[in-house]
Amino acid sequence: MYLKMFGLKEKPFHITPNPRFIFLSKKHKEAFAHLLYGVRQRVGFLSLVGEVGTGKTTVLRTLLRQLEQANYQVALIFNPCLSALELLQSIHREFGIPYQEGDRNLASLHDTLNDFLLEQRKQGKTVVLVIDEAQNLDPAVLEQLRLLSNLETATDKLLQLIIVGQPELDEVLNRRELRQLKQRLAVRYRLTTMDAEDTVAYIRHRLKIAGFGGAKLFTDKALKKIYRLTDGLPRLINILCDRALLVAYTNEQHLVDPKVIAEAQRELSGGDLVKRRRWPWAVVLGLICVLAFLFGYFRPSFLGSAQHTSAAITDSEAALPLTSARRQQAFAVKEIIDLQRLEALKQKVASFGEAESAKISISAVLQRWGNPALKNYTAKVYHPLEGALRDQGMNTIRF
Repeated sequence: MYLKMFGLKEKPFHITPNPRFIFLSKKHKEAFAHLLYGVRQRVGFLSLVGEVGTGKTTVLRTLLRQLEQANYQVALIFNPCLSALELLQSIHREFGIPYQEGDRNLASLHDTLNDFLLEQRKQGKTVVLVIDEAQNLDPAVLEQLRLLSNLETATDKLLQLIIVGQPELDEVLNRRELRQLKQRLAVRYRLTTMDAEDTVAYIRHRLKIAGFGGAKLFTDKALKKIYRLTDGLPRLINILCDRALLVAYTNEQHLVDPKVIAEAQRELSGGDLVKRRRWPWAVVLGLICVLAFLFGYFRPSFLGSAQHTSAAITDSEAALPLTSARRQQAFAVKEIIDLQRLEALKQKVASFGEAESAKISISAVLQRWGNPALKNYTAKVYHPLEGALRDQGMNTIRF
Protein backbone atom coordinates (compact mmCIF):
# COMPACT_ATOMS: atom_id res chain seq x y z
CA MET A 1 0.00 0.00 0.00
CA TYR A 2 2.71 2.48 0.99
CA LEU A 3 5.55 1.09 -1.17
CA LYS A 4 5.29 3.53 -4.08
CA MET A 5 5.00 6.59 -1.84
CA PHE A 6 8.24 5.76 0.01
CA GLY A 7 10.12 4.38 -3.00
CA LEU A 8 10.22 0.80 -1.72
CA LYS A 9 10.30 -2.35 -3.84
CA GLU A 10 8.89 -4.57 -1.09
CA LYS A 11 7.78 -4.38 2.53
CA PRO A 12 10.87 -3.86 4.69
CA PHE A 13 9.41 -5.06 7.98
CA HIS A 14 8.10 -8.58 7.49
CA ILE A 15 6.86 -10.45 10.53
CA THR A 16 7.98 -13.82 9.12
CA PRO A 17 11.76 -14.40 8.84
CA ASN A 18 13.21 -13.63 5.42
CA PRO A 19 16.82 -14.74 4.76
CA ARG A 20 17.41 -11.73 2.50
CA PHE A 21 16.79 -9.35 5.40
CA ILE A 22 19.01 -11.08 7.94
CA PHE A 23 20.83 -8.57 10.13
CA LEU A 24 23.34 -9.63 12.76
CA SER A 25 23.61 -7.30 15.71
CA LYS A 26 26.52 -7.52 18.14
CA LYS A 27 24.53 -9.98 20.26
CA HIS A 28 23.56 -12.10 17.24
CA LYS A 29 27.18 -12.25 16.07
CA GLU A 30 28.28 -13.30 19.52
CA ALA A 31 25.65 -16.05 19.70
CA PHE A 32 26.56 -17.23 16.20
CA ALA A 33 30.27 -17.35 17.11
CA HIS A 34 29.55 -19.45 20.21
CA LEU A 35 27.49 -22.00 18.30
CA LEU A 36 29.87 -22.20 15.33
CA TYR A 37 32.81 -22.74 17.67
CA GLY A 38 30.97 -25.49 19.54
CA VAL A 39 29.97 -27.34 16.37
CA ARG A 40 33.40 -27.12 14.74
CA GLN A 41 35.16 -28.20 17.93
CA ARG A 42 32.69 -31.09 18.35
CA VAL A 43 31.89 -30.23 21.96
CA GLY A 44 28.68 -32.27 21.74
CA PHE A 45 25.97 -30.33 23.56
CA LEU A 46 25.04 -26.65 23.08
CA SER A 47 22.13 -24.41 24.02
CA LEU A 48 20.77 -21.09 22.79
CA VAL A 49 18.21 -19.32 24.97
CA GLY A 50 16.35 -16.09 24.27
CA GLU A 51 13.01 -14.36 24.68
CA VAL A 52 10.37 -14.58 21.96
CA GLY A 53 11.34 -12.37 19.02
CA THR A 54 15.00 -11.84 19.94
CA GLY A 55 16.22 -13.46 16.72
CA LYS A 56 17.09 -17.04 17.66
CA THR A 57 15.89 -18.22 14.24
CA THR A 58 18.11 -15.62 12.58
CA VAL A 59 21.14 -16.98 14.41
CA LEU A 60 20.25 -20.57 13.47
CA ARG A 61 19.75 -19.70 9.80
CA THR A 62 23.11 -17.94 9.73
CA LEU A 63 24.78 -20.91 11.42
CA LEU A 64 23.28 -23.50 9.09
CA ARG A 65 24.37 -21.50 6.02
CA GLN A 66 27.94 -21.80 7.27
CA LEU A 67 27.79 -25.61 7.51
CA GLU A 68 28.74 -26.90 4.09
CA GLN A 69 26.70 -29.89 2.92
CA ALA A 70 29.87 -31.75 1.98
CA ASN A 71 31.12 -31.68 5.58
CA TYR A 72 27.94 -31.66 7.67
CA GLN A 73 24.72 -33.61 8.04
CA VAL A 74 22.07 -31.34 9.59
CA ALA A 75 18.57 -32.05 10.87
CA LEU A 76 16.04 -29.74 12.52
CA ILE A 77 13.14 -30.74 14.75
CA PHE A 78 10.58 -27.99 15.33
CA ASN A 79 7.95 -30.02 17.20
CA PRO A 80 9.36 -30.87 20.61
CA CYS A 81 6.04 -32.11 22.04
CA LEU A 82 7.17 -35.68 21.51
CA SER A 83 7.80 -38.72 23.64
CA ALA A 84 11.30 -40.18 23.90
CA LEU A 85 10.32 -42.83 21.34
CA GLU A 86 8.80 -40.29 18.94
CA LEU A 87 11.92 -38.14 19.24
CA LEU A 88 14.19 -41.00 18.19
CA GLN A 89 11.85 -41.87 15.33
CA SER A 90 11.84 -38.22 14.19
CA ILE A 91 15.64 -38.12 14.27
CA HIS A 92 15.76 -41.24 12.08
CA ARG A 93 13.35 -39.69 9.57
CA GLU A 94 15.20 -36.36 9.43
CA PHE A 95 18.56 -38.04 8.81
CA GLY A 96 17.07 -40.64 6.47
CA ILE A 97 18.10 -43.56 8.68
CA PRO A 98 16.15 -46.75 7.82
CA TYR A 99 14.10 -48.25 10.67
CA GLN A 100 11.00 -50.32 11.15
CA GLU A 101 7.95 -48.09 11.59
CA GLY A 102 6.53 -50.44 14.18
CA ASP A 103 9.80 -50.60 16.11
CA ARG A 104 9.12 -49.25 19.59
CA ASN A 105 12.37 -50.46 21.08
CA LEU A 106 14.42 -47.47 22.26
CA ALA A 107 17.57 -49.55 22.52
CA SER A 108 17.43 -50.71 18.88
CA LEU A 109 16.73 -47.16 17.64
CA HIS A 110 19.64 -45.96 19.73
CA ASP A 111 21.90 -48.57 18.14
CA THR A 112 20.89 -47.74 14.53
CA LEU A 113 21.50 -44.04 15.23
CA ASN A 114 24.92 -44.85 16.67
CA ASP A 115 25.80 -46.89 13.57
CA PHE A 116 24.75 -43.97 11.35
CA LEU A 117 26.89 -41.54 13.35
CA LEU A 118 29.94 -43.80 13.15
CA GLU A 119 29.51 -44.14 9.38
CA GLN A 120 29.26 -40.35 8.98
CA ARG A 121 32.39 -39.97 11.11
CA LYS A 122 34.27 -42.32 8.76
CA GLN A 123 33.20 -40.13 5.84
CA GLY A 124 34.57 -37.07 7.63
CA LYS A 125 31.16 -35.53 8.25
CA THR A 126 29.89 -33.82 11.37
CA VAL A 127 26.29 -34.59 12.33
CA VAL A 128 24.31 -31.68 13.77
CA LEU A 129 20.85 -31.96 15.33
CA VAL A 130 18.90 -28.78 16.19
CA ILE A 131 15.83 -28.96 18.44
CA ASP A 132 13.76 -25.78 18.57
CA GLU A 133 11.25 -24.76 21.28
CA ALA A 134 13.12 -27.05 23.66
CA GLN A 135 11.52 -25.44 26.73
CA ASN A 136 8.48 -27.63 25.95
CA LEU A 137 10.40 -30.90 26.13
CA ASP A 138 9.30 -33.42 28.72
CA PRO A 139 11.97 -34.35 31.32
CA ALA A 140 11.96 -37.92 29.98
CA VAL A 141 12.80 -36.60 26.50
CA LEU A 142 15.57 -34.41 27.90
CA GLU A 143 16.98 -37.49 29.60
CA GLN A 144 16.98 -39.22 26.21
CA LEU A 145 18.96 -36.30 24.81
CA ARG A 146 21.48 -36.76 27.60
CA LEU A 147 21.92 -40.38 26.51
CA LEU A 148 22.42 -39.24 22.91
CA SER A 149 25.13 -36.85 24.08
CA ASN A 150 27.06 -39.90 25.30
CA LEU A 151 27.54 -41.17 21.75
CA GLU A 152 31.23 -40.60 21.11
CA THR A 153 34.55 -41.98 20.01
CA ALA A 154 37.70 -41.88 22.05
CA THR A 155 38.36 -38.33 20.86
CA ASP A 156 35.11 -36.77 19.59
CA LYS A 157 31.41 -36.45 20.22
CA LEU A 158 29.55 -38.11 17.36
CA LEU A 159 26.47 -35.89 17.57
CA GLN A 160 26.46 -32.11 17.87
CA LEU A 161 23.18 -31.38 19.63
CA ILE A 162 21.84 -27.80 19.79
CA ILE A 163 18.77 -27.13 21.92
CA VAL A 164 17.07 -23.79 21.38
CA GLY A 165 14.35 -22.30 23.54
CA GLN A 166 12.84 -19.50 25.56
CA PRO A 167 14.13 -18.53 29.05
CA GLU A 168 11.92 -21.22 30.58
CA LEU A 169 14.42 -23.72 29.18
CA ASP A 170 16.99 -22.54 31.73
CA GLU A 171 14.44 -23.08 34.49
CA VAL A 172 13.82 -26.62 33.26
CA LEU A 173 17.54 -27.37 33.13
CA ASN A 174 17.94 -26.07 36.69
CA ARG A 175 15.80 -28.91 38.01
CA ARG A 176 17.72 -31.23 40.28
CA GLU A 177 16.81 -34.37 38.32
CA LEU A 178 18.33 -32.82 35.17
CA ARG A 179 21.63 -31.72 36.68
CA GLN A 180 23.54 -34.40 34.71
CA LEU A 181 22.15 -33.02 31.48
CA LYS A 182 23.02 -29.45 32.44
CA GLN A 183 26.60 -30.48 33.23
CA ARG A 184 27.00 -31.75 29.67
CA LEU A 185 26.19 -28.37 28.13
CA ALA A 186 29.63 -27.37 26.89
CA VAL A 187 28.45 -24.14 25.19
CA ARG A 188 25.57 -22.02 26.50
CA TYR A 189 24.48 -18.61 25.24
CA ARG A 190 21.61 -16.36 26.30
CA LEU A 191 20.52 -14.05 23.48
CA THR A 192 19.32 -10.63 24.66
CA THR A 193 17.75 -7.69 22.84
CA MET A 194 19.64 -5.21 20.67
CA ASP A 195 21.01 -1.95 22.02
CA ALA A 196 20.02 1.47 20.65
CA GLU A 197 22.86 1.57 18.11
CA ASP A 198 22.02 -1.83 16.64
CA THR A 199 18.31 -1.00 16.61
CA VAL A 200 18.96 1.99 14.34
CA ALA A 201 21.30 -0.05 12.12
CA TYR A 202 18.71 -2.83 11.94
CA ILE A 203 15.96 -0.47 10.70
CA ARG A 204 18.20 1.18 8.15
CA HIS A 205 19.45 -2.20 6.91
CA ARG A 206 15.94 -3.49 6.26
CA LEU A 207 14.96 -0.28 4.47
CA LYS A 208 18.01 -0.55 2.22
CA ILE A 209 17.28 -4.20 1.35
CA ALA A 210 13.67 -3.22 0.56
CA GLY A 211 14.92 -0.69 -1.98
CA PHE A 212 14.80 2.62 -0.13
CA GLY A 213 17.30 4.98 -1.73
CA GLY A 214 16.50 8.24 0.01
CA ALA A 215 18.52 10.04 2.62
CA LYS A 216 16.19 9.46 5.57
CA LEU A 217 12.76 7.95 6.17
CA PHE A 218 12.71 7.87 10.00
CA THR A 219 13.88 10.91 11.93
CA ASP A 220 16.53 10.45 14.62
CA LYS A 221 13.99 11.17 17.36
CA ALA A 222 11.60 8.65 15.83
CA LEU A 223 14.35 6.00 15.90
CA LYS A 224 15.05 6.73 19.56
CA LYS A 225 11.34 6.43 20.35
CA ILE A 226 11.15 3.09 18.54
CA TYR A 227 13.98 1.77 20.69
CA ARG A 228 12.33 2.98 23.89
CA LEU A 229 9.03 1.34 22.98
CA THR A 230 10.44 -2.00 21.80
CA ASP A 231 13.51 -2.44 24.03
CA GLY A 232 15.41 -3.46 20.89
CA LEU A 233 13.32 -6.60 20.27
CA PRO A 234 13.48 -7.31 16.49
CA ARG A 235 9.97 -8.68 16.15
CA LEU A 236 8.41 -5.73 17.95
CA ILE A 237 10.52 -3.33 15.88
CA ASN A 238 9.10 -4.88 12.70
CA ILE A 239 5.52 -4.61 13.94
CA LEU A 240 5.88 -1.00 15.08
CA CYS A 241 7.79 0.21 12.01
CA ASP A 242 5.36 -1.43 9.61
CA ARG A 243 2.42 0.25 11.33
CA ALA A 244 4.30 3.58 11.44
CA LEU A 245 4.80 3.51 7.65
CA LEU A 246 1.09 2.83 7.22
CA VAL A 247 0.20 5.74 9.52
CA ALA A 248 2.58 8.07 7.65
CA TYR A 249 1.07 6.98 4.34
CA THR A 250 -2.46 7.63 5.63
CA ASN A 251 -1.39 11.08 6.87
CA GLU A 252 0.47 11.76 3.61
CA GLN A 253 3.74 12.31 5.47
CA HIS A 254 6.95 11.45 3.68
CA LEU A 255 8.95 11.41 6.91
CA VAL A 256 8.23 9.28 10.00
CA ASP A 257 8.57 11.44 13.11
CA PRO A 258 7.88 10.73 16.83
CA LYS A 259 4.22 11.75 16.44
CA VAL A 260 3.75 9.08 13.79
CA ILE A 261 5.43 6.50 16.03
CA ALA A 262 3.18 7.52 18.94
CA GLU A 263 0.07 7.15 16.77
CA ALA A 264 1.24 3.74 15.55
CA GLN A 265 1.87 2.73 19.15
CA ARG A 266 -1.65 3.75 20.16
CA GLU A 267 -3.12 1.67 17.35
CA LEU A 268 -1.11 -1.36 18.44
CA SER A 269 -1.49 -0.96 22.18
CA GLY A 270 -4.79 -2.85 22.25
CA GLY A 271 -3.01 -6.01 21.15
CA ASP A 272 -0.19 -5.67 23.69
CA LEU A 273 2.31 -6.05 20.84
CA VAL A 274 4.49 -3.12 21.76
CA LYS A 275 4.88 -1.98 25.35
CA ARG A 276 6.71 0.74 27.17
CA ARG A 277 9.78 -0.34 29.01
CA ARG A 278 8.93 -1.60 32.43
CA TRP A 279 10.99 -3.01 35.25
CA PRO A 280 10.98 -6.81 35.38
CA TRP A 281 8.22 -7.97 37.72
CA ALA A 282 10.76 -9.86 39.83
CA VAL A 283 12.72 -6.63 40.44
CA VAL A 284 9.55 -4.84 41.50
CA LEU A 285 8.66 -7.66 43.84
CA GLY A 286 12.19 -7.63 45.21
CA LEU A 287 11.91 -3.92 45.98
CA ILE A 288 8.64 -4.58 47.80
CA CYS A 289 10.38 -7.24 49.87
CA VAL A 290 13.20 -4.85 50.72
CA LEU A 291 10.70 -2.18 51.78
CA ALA A 292 8.90 -4.73 53.94
CA PHE A 293 12.25 -5.64 55.47
CA LEU A 294 13.08 -2.00 56.15
CA PHE A 295 9.68 -1.45 57.74
CA GLY A 296 10.22 -4.40 60.06
CA TYR A 297 13.77 -3.28 60.77
CA PHE A 298 12.88 0.26 61.81
CA ARG A 299 9.69 -0.37 63.80
CA PRO A 300 11.64 -1.51 66.90
CA SER A 301 14.03 1.44 66.50
CA PHE A 302 11.13 3.86 66.85
CA LEU A 303 10.36 2.46 70.29
CA GLY A 304 14.02 2.41 71.27
CA SER A 305 14.49 6.02 70.19
CA ALA A 306 11.41 7.08 72.14
CA GLN A 307 12.77 5.37 75.27
CA HIS A 308 16.14 7.13 74.93
CA THR A 309 14.37 10.43 74.38
CA SER A 310 12.12 10.06 77.43
CA ALA A 311 15.13 9.07 79.55
CA ALA A 312 16.72 12.41 78.74
CA ILE A 313 13.76 14.25 80.23
CA THR A 314 13.96 14.95 83.95
CA ASP A 315 11.34 13.64 86.34
CA SER A 316 9.86 17.10 86.76
CA GLU A 317 9.68 17.57 83.00
CA ALA A 318 8.10 14.17 82.55
CA ALA A 319 5.33 15.18 84.90
CA LEU A 320 4.44 18.10 82.66
CA PRO A 321 2.09 17.70 79.69
CA LEU A 322 3.87 16.85 76.42
CA THR A 323 3.45 20.07 74.49
CA SER A 324 3.63 20.39 70.72
CA ALA A 325 7.15 21.81 71.01
CA ARG A 326 8.29 18.93 73.22
CA ARG A 327 6.72 16.42 70.85
CA GLN A 328 8.58 17.96 67.89
CA GLN A 329 11.84 17.92 69.85
CA ALA A 330 11.40 14.25 70.73
CA PHE A 331 10.68 13.27 67.14
CA ALA A 332 13.61 15.37 65.92
CA VAL A 333 16.00 13.36 68.12
CA LYS A 334 14.41 10.09 66.94
CA GLU A 335 14.65 11.22 63.31
CA ILE A 336 18.39 11.91 63.60
CA ILE A 337 18.98 8.45 65.07
CA ASP A 338 16.83 6.74 62.42
CA LEU A 339 18.46 8.66 59.58
CA GLN A 340 21.87 7.51 60.78
CA ARG A 341 20.65 3.93 60.81
CA LEU A 342 19.04 4.35 57.43
CA GLU A 343 22.24 5.75 55.90
CA ALA A 344 24.27 2.86 57.31
CA LEU A 345 21.74 0.38 55.96
CA LYS A 346 21.70 2.05 52.54
CA GLN A 347 25.49 1.72 52.32
CA LYS A 348 25.23 -1.94 53.29
CA VAL A 349 22.52 -2.65 50.71
CA ALA A 350 24.51 -0.81 48.02
CA SER A 351 27.37 -3.27 48.57
CA PHE A 352 25.20 -6.25 47.65
CA GLY A 353 25.46 -7.80 44.21
CA GLU A 354 22.40 -8.81 42.19
CA ALA A 355 22.48 -12.41 43.44
CA GLU A 356 22.87 -11.42 47.12
CA SER A 357 20.12 -8.81 46.82
CA ALA A 358 17.78 -11.33 45.21
CA LYS A 359 18.62 -13.90 47.88
CA ILE A 360 17.72 -11.50 50.70
CA SER A 361 14.43 -10.37 49.13
CA ILE A 362 13.39 -13.92 48.24
CA SER A 363 14.23 -15.15 51.74
CA ALA A 364 12.01 -12.42 53.19
CA VAL A 365 9.08 -13.73 51.13
CA LEU A 366 9.81 -17.36 52.03
CA GLN A 367 10.01 -16.59 55.76
CA ARG A 368 6.80 -14.61 55.53
CA TRP A 369 5.10 -17.84 54.40
CA GLY A 370 6.76 -19.93 57.11
CA ASN A 371 9.54 -21.38 54.96
CA PRO A 372 13.27 -21.34 55.76
CA ALA A 373 15.49 -18.71 54.17
CA LEU A 374 17.63 -19.61 51.14
CA LYS A 375 21.05 -21.06 51.92
CA ASN A 376 22.32 -20.35 48.43
CA TYR A 377 21.04 -18.71 45.26
CA THR A 378 21.26 -20.30 41.83
CA ALA A 379 18.22 -18.95 39.93
CA LYS A 380 18.59 -16.55 37.04
CA VAL A 381 18.43 -12.87 37.95
CA TYR A 382 15.26 -12.16 35.95
CA HIS A 383 13.44 -15.26 37.19
CA PRO A 384 14.60 -15.42 40.83
CA LEU A 385 11.37 -15.79 42.72
CA GLU A 386 9.82 -18.48 40.53
CA GLY A 387 12.93 -20.66 40.59
CA ALA A 388 13.58 -20.26 44.31
CA LEU A 389 9.96 -20.87 45.33
CA ARG A 390 9.73 -23.92 43.10
CA ASP A 391 12.75 -25.38 44.90
CA GLN A 392 10.85 -24.91 48.17
CA GLY A 393 7.75 -26.66 46.85
CA MET A 394 5.83 -23.42 46.26
CA ASN A 395 4.67 -21.64 43.12
CA THR A 396 3.76 -18.15 41.91
CA ILE A 397 0.70 -16.70 40.23
CA ARG A 398 1.10 -13.62 38.02
CA PHE A 399 -1.71 -11.04 37.96
